[in-house]
Amino acid sequence: MIRLLCALPVMLGVGCGGALPPPPPPAAPVLAVERVDPGATQVTSEIGGLNEDAMARAFQSLDGPIQGCFDEATVRNPSLGGRFTMKMRIAPDGRLKWVYLSEADLGDRKLERCVLDQAREKAWPKPLGGDGLAERGYEIDTRSPAKELTEKWVKPAVAKARTNALKCRNGLHGRLRATAYIAPNGKVLGASITPPDERFEEVADCVAEAIEQVRFGKVGRRMKLSFEIFW
Repeated sequence: MIRLLCALPVMLGVGCGGALPPPPPPAAPVLAVERVDPGATQVTSEIGGLNEDAMARAFQSLDGPIQGCFDEATVRNPSLGGRFTMKMRIAPDGRLKWVYLSEADLGDRKLERCVLDQAREKAWPKPLGGDGLAERGYEIDTRSPAKELTEKWVKPAVAKARTNALKCRNGLHGRLRATAYIAPNGKVLGASITPPDERFEEVADCVAEAIEQVRFGKVGRRMKLSFEIFW
């Protein structure tokens, strides 16, 4: 079952659970300035407002397709569940500039791709006065919870996963949170990362595949493991 945690069209500086600013007047929209660091250079862009009701309806229309993604994924792994936040940036014409999952612990990149593809296929409400930022939080109930595996019990395998992931770096720097499901025989059932920002979406597939290549040894039952990767 999917539970909605929060849904916010945001101006810069407003987070989940915070108070929403009043919508800007059409004739003179109030703009904030966002500074995005893509590496060596810095980009400054104007952030506009989004209609709260329109965004709520747009997000609600995703609930069925996202449920379908999870129904399909739990055939592979009935233990799948957890939390994630979908973050996006919407261009003035309603087109998505980017979307990624933050604060996620799903442990299945195929599932993440399915969820993100649903968002990319939509036409979103047009922001007023520039690009719009929005986010929505979800919590997914698991049908068959996996036991948490502590990193200290599988240190050699985690070290191998970190080494494997280095090939995916592609000039990016940051801290990633990896989540993986381990089968009783030590095979990785699925893996994913929580990226620090949208730029890491382009390497998420590579990192997940790098982790899935590692054998963790017999763990006795289905386990869920989280560990950090520093680049």
